[in-house]
Amino acid sequence: MKYVLKCRLKSVEKIIKKKNLDGILLFSRYSPTESWTTTPNIFYFSDFYDNWFSALLLMERKRIIYTSSDKKVLPGFEKEAWKKKLENLRKLKGMKIGIEKQTAFGIVKRLKRFGIKTVLLEDELEKIRMIKDDEEIRKIKNAGKTTKKIFNELIEKNIKQKFKTELDLKEWIIKKIFESGMTTSFTPLVGSGPHSAEIHASAGQRKIKDHILLDFGCCYEHYRSDFSRTFLIRKNKNLEKIIDAVSEVQKEIIDVLEPGVSSKLLFDLARKKFKKVGLEKKSFLNYHALGHGVGLEIHEPPRIDGDTKLEKNMVFTIEPAVYDKKLGGVRIEDTILLKNNAKILTK
Repeated sequence: MKYVLKCRLKSVEKIIKKKNLDGILLFSRYSPTESWTTTPNIFYFSDFYDNWFSALLLMERKRIIYTSSDKKVLPGFEKEAWKKKLENLRKLKGMKIGIEKQTAFGIVKRLKRFGIKTVLLEDELEKIRMIKDDEEIRKIKNAGKTTKKIFNELIEKNIKQKFKTELDLKEWIIKKIFESGMTTSFTPLVGSGPHSAEIHASAGQRKIKDHILLDFGCCYEHYRSDFSRTFLIRKNKNLEKIIDAVSEVQKEIIDVLEPGVSSKLLFDLARKKFKKVGLEKKSFLNYHALGHGVGLEIHEPPRIDGDTKLEKNMVFTIEPAVYDKKLGGVRIEDTILLKNNAKILTK
């Protein structure tokens, strides 16, 4: 078993002891498009990934992967065939088992019927994932590098002639991501004109003629990047001022990033800058956090709001924005690796 994985499992054992549990049980989730999909936590704590229904039982000295797949598991993990679905778990009767909040209701109900006492975990497992190791950082860097490469190729084109609608542009981005050998971090967001004022603008048949807000990322070996840019198709002095203001806020926030800095300080800095140019009421401060963790999921801890303290080797976004219902939205976002200072992975 890899050294890094051993360290992760020791962190799980600490949670088991702290919460006085007999173990932690993780289940794959159902997706209408992908059938059963291995959860980030199953993959992170076992290095096992498959599109079959699977479960991972973590105990102090026992680790079992339940699956119907013929995929091998790492040394240190047992494997049990998933023949009768949840019936295999009857042996846990009388035990106190931690489960994720996202566990399907039907599964929770069955576990209770088996006489298993379930305890909902908060975000203890996700918090272990906040600090990235060298291999995780390498994968996120690759995802970020490809994301920026695709964007650079895009801005070299005559966008108005090449893409008639938001949907055309979205499909081109997806095509380029898959051609690079990667997959999408999430469905790319494309909003033009007033439509871009929607925080998660879903691309439609609106013609591209004024300005565009793009939000997309690549996924490399399960690890993701996140990136947003706003640019003009035709001149608009009001939007130019907003783009300059948002860009300046992002730059100033990135410049002060270091281990130990609190998100409160970053929020206060952003508020002060937007207030100075008369954009505070339309800024992101009223809509969403300044950023979020990125890794196996596109949104994971840490959330850059409240009084979060940032630590070395965290990976997160910084994404100040302004949303004007008449003019449209402006958001500038990069994926950041925190070392002694900020390293922009989508630069």
